[in-house]
Amino acid sequence: GTLTISSNDPDQPNLTISISGTGVAPAAPVVVTPVPPVVVTPVPPVVVTPVAAPNISVSTGILFFGDVWVGSSTTATLTISNTGNASLSISGVSTTRSQFSVSSGSFTIGAGSSQNLIVTFGPTAEGDLAGGLSIASNDPDQPSSSVALSGKGTVAPAANISVSSNSLSFGDVEVGASETASITISNTG
Repeated sequence: GTLTISSNDPDQPNLTISISGTGVAPAAPVVVTPVPPVVVTPVPPVVVTPVAAPNISVSTGILFFGDVWVGSSTTATLTISNTGNASLSISGVSTTRSQFSVSSGSFTIGAGSSQNLIVTFGPTAEGDLAGGLSIASNDPDQPSSSVALSGKGTVAPAANISVSSNSLSFGDVEVGASETASITISNTG
């Protein structure tokens, strides 16, 4: 047989499609056995209340101080944050080397707040120096936090004075008058 489709297409107003098929005997009937309905009993929602706890976070795992002259010092700032939902108690801050020191040993940081800790490096001898900073707190997951410390003691260069001329000559100057002369003094050390 054929199937003809009429349309308003100006190029092809009638489209003819050939159709064919073969008849077959019906299949055996399908028997459907009813299933009893399932009864769903609603369960009340479970309410989870988070446990209040502090959570310590430090701004870096290492503080670099670079080159520092022996006998002088420099500072670096470490930010300690509390990302938890209870107050964070810092019970102690200590360093492993006496050339490194901290501004505070114990303090409290409120939930969602932070505090800066000033760390000082004052080398007493020339050379590389590595140390550590330990922070003790009431964070239940991380009661102790560590930060590496690194700096280098260097000897300050010796002063070396230099002048542009070893003498100044003003020539003849009348009494009561003045004359100006310049000399440059430099430290080339």
